[in-house]
Amino acid sequence: MKLDDIWIPDQHVDDLLCSAFEGGSTYWATLVSRREPTDTKPVYLHEWPMAGGAVVLASTEGDEINGVKEWTLDREACERGMRVMADKYPRHWGAFMAGNDDAETGDVYLQCCLFGEIVFG
Repeated sequence: MKLDDIWIPDQHVDDLLCSAFEGGSTYWATLVSRREPTDTKPVYLHEWPMAGGAVVLASTEGDEINGVKEWTLDREACERGMRVMADKYPRHWGAFMAGNDDAETGDVYLQCCLFGEIVFG
């Protein structure tokens, strides 16, 4: 993925999504469905969006955000979310770029991808 003049390896994005899926976002997000990747057959679900697939998530409480109850995470959403995190949440962006990201950073990123802002937490 390219953001301005910065190249971000897909693996770095996959790792950030892993942080969200395995802890950072589990307090609010639940898997609804998934669409098989077109590029490759990744082993782990957090790799699917960057490989041409998608995962559909919902709130564990059934919350509606901007009139929507389910959100699709695909490569386009990942790219959009990276821009949002860089622009709105520089502390988390800096941690990601420095390789110091954690579950909180993953959660912020996932929410940026799906909502364009932090909604939960």
